[in-house]
Amino acid sequence: MGFVGAAVGIATAPASVWRWLYPLPLISVLAVLLALSLVYIGLAKRKPSLADQQRLDRVLSTLPREAMRRIEQEDFVAAWRARIVYPVAKYLNEMDGSEEHFDSRALEKRRRSLYQAADRFTYAEAMKGFSHQLANGFRNTGWSDGELDVDPEKLALAEERGQAIRSTAAELLEAHEDLVHAARRRGLSLDALSSDPPVASWEADGSGLHREPLEPTRS
Repeated sequence: MGFVGAAVGIATAPASVWRWLYPLPLISVLAVLLALSLVYIGLAKRKPSLADQQRLDRVLSTLPREAMRRIEQEDFVAAWRARIVYPVAKYLNEMDGSEEHFDSRALEKRRRSLYQAADRFTYAEAMKGFSHQLANGFRNTGWSDGELDVDPEKLALAEERGQAIRSTAAELLEAHEDLVHAARRRGLSLDALSSDPPVASWEADGSGLHREPLEPTRS
């Protein structure tokens, strides 16, 4: 409308006005209008889309703040609950399609980083972690906590394995935080961050309630 109004005004202006407008003032006015239009288009593109909000909600409800906190609190030397890895595995398995890619280039860049970090974390945990023989629902670095207490060589290897898992966990946490910050800057809602972490079907009883696994046995 601004362009149309300016064009009509210029076209119907008398010759005396034309002599005043042309060439430098007219070019200046058109340049200003062009700059304003580009700014408007840029702001319109930055407005978050409904599709991106829905994609973000799916990511954050699968990897909510509580799920990230549980991973952050583990040293992966002492036995850890197997369930803390489930949300990350669920994210990898269920959100790998092109329909999960963000329209926003900034968000999509961070989504790719998060997905790659999640893949590295689950791989390291699978390669360095083992099912706990004495406590259902737990994993460890190959030995029970009691064995580590009395064998320095096993403890050193356990700490090495734990460090390998922790380093990929740190990358995962950083990538997750980067996505959250980028989404906040774009004005997207972060309500899904407060969701409860997803629970694997094999960890729920018939009523759908989560069953706590046994505490690790220490000797």
